[in-house]
Amino acid sequence: MTSIFYMEKKKSIKNKIICEVKIVQYNLLVSDNATYDQDSQTYKLGKLLRSVSLPTVPFVIPLYVIGGASYLSLEESYDTQFIIYDSKERIVAVSERKVVRNQYRANRTPGFQLGYQLLIAFYAAETHHCCFFVNDKPVFWYPLAVELSADQVDHLPLVAEPLPSREENRL
Repeated sequence: MTSIFYMEKKKSIKNKIICEVKIVQYNLLVSDNATYDQDSQTYKLGKLLRSVSLPTVPFVIPLYVIGGASYLSLEESYDTQFIIYDSKERIVAVSERKVVRNQYRANRTPGFQLGYQLLIAFYAAETHHCCFFVNDKPVFWYPLAVELSADQVDHLPLVAEPLPSREENRL
């Protein structure tokens, strides 16, 4: 998890500007499987990945990216997107852009969670970076090492299944 600090200017009664520092926490996970549980409003994840082992390159596999933010404004909307880059900063996978707002009830910390299944084409055994963008700014980078090894690909699903749409996940 990471924190992003930003300043917000407010005017006091006497028109003096007061600066207030707010903390926003962003997170990003990569998993080999994920499902959204509507009742608990949480994602149930499979194996969290820091690396994937592939039998050869190029190779395409489905991976799940789950991102979120906490301590957000209750009123604002946030434009979100996930982009996966190779080591030469070429894009290898992109999620759709999604505008989200606070998803939680009044008694919870304001924030949101969202997840996508991405079919990722890996062309080299190297470190890739999963990037979470909010309002067109990269707020979290997650390294994913790609290794060549034929004996460790049994756990990777070869058929992609979609996550529920964001509309199905909203309160």
